[in-house]
Amino acid sequence: MNTEAAPKRWLWRAAAVAVLAAAPAAALAAGKVTPERAQQAIVTVEDPLEQETTLSTKRVAPSTRGVFRTPHNDTYLHAYVHRGTGKVRFEVRQSFNYVGGYRHYEAVNYETAGLPATAKVRLIDGNKEHCQAVEFSMTCLEKVVFEVDEAALRQIAEAAGELPDAWELKFKATYGEDHRATLPTAEIKGLLRAVDVYRVARNLHAPHSELALNAAEATR
Repeated sequence: MNTEAAPKRWLWRAAAVAVLAAAPAAALAAGKVTPERAQQAIVTVEDPLEQETTLSTKRVAPSTRGVFRTPHNDTYLHAYVHRGTGKVRFEVRQSFNYVGGYRHYEAVNYETAGLPATAKVRLIDGNKEHCQAVEFSMTCLEKVVFEVDEAALRQIAEAAGELPDAWELKFKATYGEDHRATLPTAEIKGLLRAVDVYRVARNLHAPHSELALNAAEATR
């Protein structure tokens, strides 16, 4: 066995995961979020050992607190594009930071063109044992996700001027207070445009909206 080649092989594998991001979060914080600025700030992660490419709006308009800009009650989107079919899964990610008893967020109501829709949320991180171990002055953390249909997101994005500048969500807690959150519609449009550009560039499933046509023009 060639022991000298092993480190190089592992370095190659580490480098195979491509992480692409254009505009830093600080640049967006200096001005209003627009679809163009949001699209520039999308973080794209492409791993050859994964079937899906991830596009994230985590850096578009992060909610932070303190000198070190620690994430605090942050809301953002992930899109997972299948590298073979172009099919996309959209996911809303929400973190909760609070003091008191563990709330256990289990559902969300979100704005649509008609009555609010309801979805179950899935816990992906938390510190329930830690925040309840000693006293209620400990900071509690919950991170949850829920999936949103692509058609619903496109309807929100394409209703510019008819809906408010932000998409409203209300997370329901089993114990204690509910939590209201918003996502700028510009952030949603920026992600959809980034998804469409990705699809067109890789000749995947053709998108079906006006945003897709704009994306195709941007790649010419």
